[in-house]
Parts: sequence; structure tokens; C-alpha cells
Amino acid sequence: MPGVAPGNTQGGAAFPGHTQEVESPNLPGSGSMSLVITADAEQICVAIAQFPANYHRDYENVRGLAAAYLASPNRENTRALAQMLTRVLRDWGAGRRRAAFVQKMDVLQTSLQAPELHERLRYFADLSVEGLSIRGGRRAVNGQQSH
Repeated sequence: MPGVAPGNTQGGAAFPGHTQEVESPNLPGSGSMSLVITADAEQICVAIAQFPANYHRDYENVRGLAAAYLASPNRENTRALAQMLTRVLRDWGAGRRRAAFVQKMDVLQTSLQAPELHERLRYFADLSVEGLSIRGGRRAVNGQQSH
């Protein structure tokens, strides 16, 4: 199946057939891993289109609520997004198979209401995919390495 496969480690942007090195120094026992994109954009779109219908439904539900939240992080929008995120993350396996647990609803809603988080999420929402990359094993946003 086209998509991603292990490969050699190199730095640079991710392109079909190009190896991408990802380092995770903050995780116990982690080193680096590499990723090779072996499909072109059309093949990736076809693979995504074959995901189960509930994945697409959940994505669209979260996306719509996230757009409302990003436009106006009021109590109603943050509550609706927190509720949907909680349901979707649990449906997709949060808290199972060693995956992280979802925070309690009030913690998630309070976090979404924090101006700093809202500002960061708006920033990332406005980025294009081309603005995200990995350079020399470090994440980069618009060419600037992140910490």
C-alpha cells in the first residue's frame, strides 16, 4: 500500500521517495526514526478517501467546531469543541493500548479558553503544509526551528 515506509536518515523536506529523520529526545528510550514517503499526493488522497466513514465524519465535526472556536473562543464554542474532542479521541483509542488519556472536560475547556493556547492554535491553523517541515532532525515552522 502506498504511503510511508522506514528508510535511511537524512534531513530536508518530505517528498515522495525522500527520507525524513525525526528525533524524539524528550521521550524515554527514543532516538531517531526515519520516514520515507513512497506515494504521491494523489495516492495519499486515495488512501485517505478509503478511511472508514466515521473517521471522515469525526474529522468534519471537529473541523467545524474548531473553526468556530478559532473565530471566537467564547464559552459556548470552547465547550462544544471540548466535548467533541473528548468523544472523538476516546472513540479513536485514547486511554487504550498505552495511548494517553483524555483530560477531564473542565480541564480541556479551561485549556481551550486560555488566550495563549488560542493564539498558538490560530497561528498553526493559518499555516500551509509547506510551512511545516523537519530539518536536521528538528521540527521547523516557516523555516524556523521549534523547541
